[in-house]
Amino acid sequence: ISQYENPFEVLDLAALKEESVEFLRESSDKVEVILLWIQKLIVRSMDEGLLPIPPPVLSRAFQELSRGVVNVNNVRKISEFLFPFPYAQLISFMLLLHSVIMPIVAGLLLDKWYWSMLSSFVSVFAFWGLNYVAAEIECPFGEDENDLPMRAMQQYMNRTLLLLLEDCAQEVPRSLEGEKEIT
Repeated sequence: ISQYENPFEVLDLAALKEESVEFLRESSDKVEVILLWIQKLIVRSMDEGLLPIPPPVLSRAFQELSRGVVNVNNVRKISEFLFPFPYAQLISFMLLLHSVIMPIVAGLLLDKWYWSMLSSFVSVFAFWGLNYVAAEIECPFGEDENDLPMRAMQQYMNRTLLLLLEDCAQEVPRSLEGEKEIT
């Protein structure tokens, strides 16, 4: 893993040819390349008889791969297209204006000083808090405490894939009475 400077855990990268790894590293869209490789592998395996599955059933695999790429593209939209800068600046300006004007308005409208102070504090604190929460949600991928745990999610997916490759997972369990397959 360290040889390719990948921050995520990768399963058996050494099994690929060096030229394929190099091509993938230099590719501008790694997901599309890997998707193409998986689709070609499925089609080749079907042609060679390794996947004796009827085409309508196998088409479900292609459909799931397609859904995965759609989800990857949705994630790209979140990470690549940030909140418009002028709108963010306008929100910051309005929050500052609200922070200055709210105590004055509350002091004029409310009879007791402590109600003015409390309503100003709660209002200003709530709006600024919402702004900071929105800023955290805007960029969910990274290393901050509030970001999605991408490394842990990748490790979980890898553990699941390795579990599915174990011999016991590949065999259908048999019943105790007569060694029939459970259907």
